[in-house]
Amino acid sequence: IAPGDLVSMVADYGVIRSTADDGDIVVGVVVSCFDSNGAVLRWLPASTAGKVLVACATEGAVFTAQDNAAAALSVADIGQTTNHVDGAVNTFTGRSTQELNGTVGGNQLRLLGKVDDPNNAYGNNCLWKCTFVESIFMNNTAI
Repeated sequence: IAPGDLVSMVADYGVIRSTADDGDIVVGVVVSCFDSNGAVLRWLPASTAGKVLVACATEGAVFTAQDNAAAALSVADIGQTTNHVDGAVNTFTGRSTQELNGTVGGNQLRLLGKVDDPNNAYGNNCLWKCTFVESIFMNNTAI
């Protein structure tokens, strides 16, 4: 688990990395990782005891996500819903590699528009503002 990962709840109230698409109901996005003694880690390796700080996917909370380079979303997709694609944690940077899947019609996230930055443009790897549609904290229906 790494900062930027979407996480879902498991039976013992812990969290795991959410898999791609809309099968998992998301808790939120990892902000920081800690070992079992509370020391900050860049990322938390699989099967390692530790804790994560999660920004909860509550109604109205706005998150930033990167578009997958394989298929670009456009200005016409604002207001549409999409899913995410999963990738292994980048252990060099300690960051998530999960991204928006680049196509509309999924049930996880609603696209609000691109992040306002002069270096950000619609197309491959665009940074998007989005809200969660599926979350343990709200009604899980894409509207």
